[in-house]
Amino acid sequence: MINLLCQNRTDEPDETGKEAVVTGDQLNIRAGAGVDFPTIAPPLAIGTPVKVLEEKEGWVKVETKIAGWVSKAFLKFE
Repeated sequence: MINLLCQNRTDEPDETGKEAVVTGDQLNIRAGAGVDFPTIAPPLAIGTPVKVLEEKEGWVKVETKIAGWVSKAFLKFE
């Protein structure tokens, strides 16, 4: 089975520089792009606005009060 969250998808638009909103409840924000990295802050709540700084293989570096990585699957881009 292919894990689409870890695949580098070129058919999806690059969201760098855009605003997004968290759609997942208690979304972990991590030190790096992947579940192997530790969480660095309390989870983000549904509706939390974030700014997209960078993308990498299904993960997005976002900025709120801090900067960290979240799964792109749990963001809605505006």
